[in-house]
Amino acid sequence: MREKDINLEVTGMGMILYSDHAVVKIKKGDNFFADSYSTVEDVLKEVNSGKIVGICLETPGQYIIKVREGFPSDELIDNSKFKLRLSIEVDEQNRIYVRNLDDLSDWEAACDSSQIVDVEKGYYTVLLLSNMPNIGYFGDEQEIYMYLERDDVFITPHFKGIPNLRNAGRRVNLPLV
Repeated sequence: MREKDINLEVTGMGMILYSDHAVVKIKKGDNFFADSYSTVEDVLKEVNSGKIVGICLETPGQYIIKVREGFPSDELIDNSKFKLRLSIEVDEQNRIYVRNLDDLSDWEAACDSSQIVDVEKGYYTVLLLSNMPNIGYFGDEQEIYMYLERDDVFITPHFKGIPNLRNAGRRVNLPLV
């Protein structure tokens, strides 16, 4: 995997990560959000299984997702106010899609290639790190570092509520490697 910066326009409350197998049953034009992703229970089923991993960002805007491999430096961890750890399963198509959550409301499988991260099949820990943007409010020009670390087994997350990047920051202590 090579480093990649994704400019992602978020029109609603968040973003999603997934691999091809997770959306194979969603047909063009389906409102998967209303039908299967609009309750906490719906989201948790997907997130905790590593299929369609939704992340609440709370604010629309133009986000810069800085995709990196491995684990971040101690300095980046220490200097990031918002931290969230998730897991995802990647199928034999070797791709992770990074998309606007609202795309689930009127499904179109095709998306811009800039929103696709090429990785090997397997299980990944996804670590998101961010801070308040320099402009003073969330959303526009907000950088989110997304570190992907390959695992031998699926590490089941145990979220009890929808993963929220802004609310997670003070609760996560990350081990030093």
